[in-house]
Amino acid sequence: MEIRCLGRVDIEIDKWKEILNESLQKIEDEESRGMFIKPTASFKLGGNYYVPITDENKPDNSRERCDVILKESREQPQRIGKVKERETLISGLSIDYEMINHIWLHDGKIYLLYRNDYDYEQVRLLILDYIDREKKRFESLKQKFKKK
Repeated sequence: MEIRCLGRVDIEIDKWKEILNESLQKIEDEESRGMFIKPTASFKLGGNYYVPITDENKPDNSRERCDVILKESREQPQRIGKVKERETLISGLSIDYEMINHIWLHDGKIYLLYRNDYDYEQVRLLILDYIDREKKRFESLKQKFKKK
């Protein structure tokens, strides 16, 4: 029943797609002018990247989905996947499937569970319990080191 908070994430936009879209808009070729590459994003924590995953365990790193998942994580934990290999012009995005159901986003922070067999409600309760224990710990430390 072990759980760890890894820290608060930032959303990182894939700038290369935005630059490519700007370049495509400048092309004079009629056929290429209408092309548009959908902007993508991921959650970044340290040197690692994470993306929302669908119910079918597929990565969904659209910019809109990342924004929605981050917003929804304020209320309920959301499953995310750790990126194994980032998307490039040639290769697609791949996630670490061994970590499915181990990594959750709640209130903008990533939580790592050491087991993957908990259902959604159990994960939610584990995260809330972790937050509660951490809050009590810091209250205790505050009392311990309170200036007289």
